[in-house]
Amino acid sequence: MIVLDSEPDRVYHGRTHDVSQAGAAVLTDHNLHTSSQFTMRLSVPPTHSHERPLVLEFRCRMAYSVHSDRHCCFRHGVQFVGFTGAAKVQLQRVLAQHFLPGTERYAG
Repeated sequence: MIVLDSEPDRVYHGRTHDVSQAGAAVLTDHNLHTSSQFTMRLSVPPTHSHERPLVLEFRCRMAYSVHSDRHCCFRHGVQFVGFTGAAKVQLQRVLAQHFLPGTERYAG
């Protein structure tokens, strides 16, 4: 979920793509290009290590916003600039669980 500071009563939904500790690509049906910071909530699906979805909240800035023909929607480059609560530690843990040593994946 994305909530722009300029539209606090409106929530935009999307899918994350290429998540890292520094940011993510977010796919949405709306062109959300903004120069202001905004709030993003990322719902991490349950894994064997936790039973409920984990919701992480970040303050972000938009690095880029383009229409992606490949995904048939807008692709937004989002940089994390602040973390709410333990979101930074939780994100690091989730990424470490998905990319255990020796299981690195490379684009071919």
